[in-house]
Amino acid sequence: MLLSIPVQFGAVAIVERAGFRRTTVVGCSALLVLMVMLALVSRAPDPTVAFVVIVVLIEVVVSASWGLAWHPWMQQVVPRPGRPRYLATAQSTAQGFNVAMLAVFALLAGATASVVEYQAFLGLLAVFVILSIGACRLLPEPVVSRRADENRPGVLTSVAAGYRRARAGVESVRASVPMRRLLLVYVIDVLLATPLLTGYAVVVLGMPAALVAFSIGARSLCGVVLGPLWGRFLARHGVRRTVALSLSAACVVKVLWLLLPADPGQGASATTQVVFVSLTLVGAALGIGYGLSMQLLWYELAPESDAVALFTLKDVLESGKAQLGTAVAGVLVSAAAAWTFSAGSLSVDAYKIAGLCGIPVAVVVIRVVSRLDVPEHARA
Repeated sequence: MLLSIPVQFGAVAIVERAGFRRTTVVGCSALLVLMVMLALVSRAPDPTVAFVVIVVLIEVVVSASWGLAWHPWMQQVVPRPGRPRYLATAQSTAQGFNVAMLAVFALLAGATASVVEYQAFLGLLAVFVILSIGACRLLPEPVVSRRADENRPGVLTSVAAGYRRARAGVESVRASVPMRRLLLVYVIDVLLATPLLTGYAVVVLGMPAALVAFSIGARSLCGVVLGPLWGRFLARHGVRRTVALSLSAACVVKVLWLLLPADPGQGASATTQVVFVSLTLVGAALGIGYGLSMQLLWYELAPESDAVALFTLKDVLESGKAQLGTAVAGVLVSAAAAWTFSAGSLSVDAYKIAGLCGIPVAVVVIRVVSRLDVPEHARA
């Protein structure tokens, strides 16, 4: 991720000059080459180093192509009234693809994958990348907004122009009150997530590993099933009501987590296991509605003239939040394993306290979103 960030910002002007379709197709083609190299990595003199290098290159290629081009492209291609359902369908399809791939991998490889099974799995992914390239060629190519003085040939010139365009995108955020509020929400809502839930459930709550694995898989299925439903709700009732409903219910779920006792020695009781699965699934269902609302707000509020730079900023923030949240959650899980306070049926530890800190953040987010000037069509 650290290597992809400067590449992303430097490639903003290249995307605007080359166009969305060409950027995505070239990125997918490079991804195919890297996937072939990854399938043959076991034959390298130093497989470990080769694996790390190829995986880093894949991250950079995906970030500098799909990460830059796709959402600004869809912002211009998808009509505004259809954006809520499009985003919901896209998320549901992605989650379904992930579940299907994991299921296929589990059936073929079991607990441990052989080199042949690993290569076969990569081959299957390569087929979908090829299909994606074909699909991109069928999509319309809108005119990408760019400045004439930054449309000169030359990679170094384009990289320098990319940083200027990224800076211009930041300036557009500073000049737009709705974008400033949206960026504030996007920065502080890291406290609404529950990273490293698997580690906390097994180490602190004493949940069976198989049950935790089932819960995480069921969360992905929630995205498949509930994504379209949230899309319809979002299209009918708008962003404000969707955010208020999803976050208000999520606050109740955070309080109910206090009812889960810490018992790593004896293991969780059957009742505790049922409550854990229920809260995990309900939390995932509510997170889908909130996530779709935030994605829609970026589509609605980001000006098309700076869309590539702004969606790049969003992608970088998203990656940074994921990395930071995982690191902090690791410390919280360790602290929760070392200290827990119980009073009757309530149990408090560092991880749960961090979750409760998300309640005032949720209140702030609801308040900020309620003051955003969302276009009328998104509330109809």
